[in-house]
Amino acid sequence: MTRPFILFLLPLAFAVGCSEDNSATTAEAPGVQLAEAPSEDTAEASVRYIMEGVKNGQPVVAWNALPTSYQKDITGIVQKFGETMDPQVWGQITGLIKNVHELLVEKQDFIAGHPMVAQSGDPATTKEAIAQVTNLLKTVLDSAGDLENLKTFDGAEFMKTTGADLLTQFDALSKLAPPGSTPGPIGLAALENAKVETLESTDTTAKLKITTGDNEQVEDYTKVDGKWLPVSLTKDWDQQVADANQAIAELPNSIGQIQQGVGMASGILPGLLAPLKAAETQEQFNAAVNNLQQSAMMMMGGMGGRPPSGGPPASDSQSSGSQSDPVPEPAKPPEE
Repeated sequence: MTRPFILFLLPLAFAVGCSEDNSATTAEAPGVQLAEAPSEDTAEASVRYIMEGVKNGQPVVAWNALPTSYQKDITGIVQKFGETMDPQVWGQITGLIKNVHELLVEKQDFIAGHPMVAQSGDPATTKEAIAQVTNLLKTVLDSAGDLENLKTFDGAEFMKTTGADLLTQFDALSKLAPPGSTPGPIGLAALENAKVETLESTDTTAKLKITTGDNEQVEDYTKVDGKWLPVSLTKDWDQQVADANQAIAELPNSIGQIQQGVGMASGILPGLLAPLKAAETQEQFNAAVNNLQQSAMMMMGGMGGRPPSGGPPASDSQSSGSQSDPVPEPAKPPEE
């Protein structure tokens, strides 16, 4: 359970960066005073410490649980990306997200009222889910909208602010899952009654069994620069860091191709969303959605080799008059 949380939180740092405005972020869970370090120098104590911090809305414990060298690796990657990425292309990428966010803000009620959405569950729950997705996108946009934020990335500060907000928002979304759709508690609720047991241990290695609900996981841990980490995280860490740095170094060579794809999407998406944004009634919005669906089906049909208004293309056996595959109506084979 610990490794998924760590691996979940680290990509947030890679992808989002530091928050530009911390005034509305969650710096610290109210009423919760977290210990500065695990109670003992053991893998079990370290895992319990991380779980407790994350459960209380303080994902910074996951950052603090990393060795200094790992923190430097992550910081270097995020800052290097901010320095290397083309600002114009990055602006186009975030612009696409802004278009979707604006639609969610302006048409939340219409989205929840569309028949496909309305019949999928409780209307109040649906509206809450849309609101949470909207908030999530805003957090990402506020954090990653400017590459300057990435250039000055600070992992601890990110986890205390934007990371805490994202954790809260993802947890709120998880609570909206239909009853019985998951085998046990999800989100932060999965940590409420989590159990950690040491199966084997030495000064530098350990095998832990972590139980959350009906889920039981056995994981090997090792000590790296005084910090206990899952072996599955450490065994290829250097290679993953090297691959990330290599990909960033090659970014200028591929920026033209990226810009072409993003530019195409930037030219198409606003036009597709315009009728939805212009809708003033539920009926107009529903009609716009239906038209959008039909256009998408026609586009996919064309890409699949199917004529937009017809059925599938004739098979080889049908076109050659083969008798091996029966057809609904007897037909004379075409003359050669």
